[in-house]
Amino acid sequence: MSELSGVSGLGLLLVVVTALSGAGLLAAAGLVILDRADLRTKLRNIDDLYNLVDARDQEIVQPVTDRLAAPVLGILGRVGRKFSPADRLESIRVMLRRAGRPDGDADRYLAIRVLSFLVAPFAAFAIYSIMAGFGSTMRLASAGIAVACCTVLPSRKLRRQVETRELLIRRQLPDIMDLLVICMEAGLGFTSAVARTVTNLQGEMSDEFAIALGEMRAGSSRADALNGLGERVQIPEVRAFVSAIRQADQFGISVSTVLRDQAEHMRIARRQLAQEKAMKAPVKMLVPMVFCIFPPLFLIVIGPAGITLASGGF
Repeated sequence: MSELSGVSGLGLLLVVVTALSGAGLLAAAGLVILDRADLRTKLRNIDDLYNLVDARDQEIVQPVTDRLAAPVLGILGRVGRKFSPADRLESIRVMLRRAGRPDGDADRYLAIRVLSFLVAPFAAFAIYSIMAGFGSTMRLASAGIAVACCTVLPSRKLRRQVETRELLIRRQLPDIMDLLVICMEAGLGFTSAVARTVTNLQGEMSDEFAIALGEMRAGSSRADALNGLGERVQIPEVRAFVSAIRQADQFGISVSTVLRDQAEHMRIARRQLAQEKAMKAPVKMLVPMVFCIFPPLFLIVIGPAGITLASGGF
């Protein structure tokens, strides 16, 4: 009798354990399903948040500073466009392209220029008032420097961006040419070689080639895409590259041979530019040597003798 009760107790224990295990598995599966459903709901809400179709909702999502500054910049941009000649606007667009900025920044740049001209008189008056304890000449010079800074700094900053970007492009261009030659000698076409180069290299020139590649894939001809590349990057090396590729297409010359010659020419040009900068170094060092190094040197070497001669001694 005791054995039967023991067997029945063991069976009951197994049934309870099995029931609890099944309940635990069902609960875990339910929690996983609910968690995934909640995650899908949150992702759908985020997707709905960023896929707004109402213009007012899109404006509300933007930062407060952008919403407050956009109308003012728009008015100033229209004023600058009205009082700027057509050739000036085109030159600004060209400079923005060379700096790697889109044409849409032209209005913003004009707005900043107009704002700088409006701020210049107030800055001059503030500087003139602050320096009340100095002489009139110093106050006028400081006010003039403030006006010059307000009117010159925006254009100078844009030129500096252009110079920095073109320097980076000159440094990267020979490496891009070598990779293009390797890809084309391996059997790839020009478009495929450009795509592989853009994928493996990062930089300013790689971004420009990516834009040209996108234009070619969008249906533009190779000549038009390369012409656009030459307009955006107006340095002699890139223009020579564009001209060489166009001539190779017209006369049926091997593009890989042309690219190899272009890469060698660019490396020679970069070496010559480095040698030119090295030759300019002594000339640039002459000014600090004459005005900063030679006077104390002469004072130390000739000073004691001059003092002796001035005192009448020999």
